[in-house]
Amino acid sequence: MEQIKSPIAVDAATRAANQTSRSEFEKESSEKEDKISTIAAILSWPVVFANDTLIPLGRSANAKAKEHIELILYGSDPYSCNFRATGINLLVCCSAIYLFLEVFALAFLRASSDIAVAAIGA
Repeated sequence: MEQIKSPIAVDAATRAANQTSRSEFEKESSEKEDKISTIAAILSWPVVFANDTLIPLGRSANAKAKEHIELILYGSDPYSCNFRATGINLLVCCSAIYLFLEVFALAFLRASSDIAVAAIGA
């Protein structure tokens, strides 16, 4: 066996020699503390996840929804709707009425209105 010559190594050896082994009670209590801290970490994970991820995500989604609702209410660019009275629009409207008039009459009107519907559709 050789003598330790480095002062750092001598200091480390002295500290190691002065350490005592832990008693059984200390071992059990530290194991219990480890188990408790593990359980606490497992149980607190959903709360941490909600605070760090879900709440900011919900806030940003809420802000986007408010922005889109404002655009819809004021009729801004992607949600704007304009009606123009042109000849083509009138022709399309009359064609739709003619196409669905008999179906509407058969489904919702009384039999006494069949003659009037036939006169309009002819």
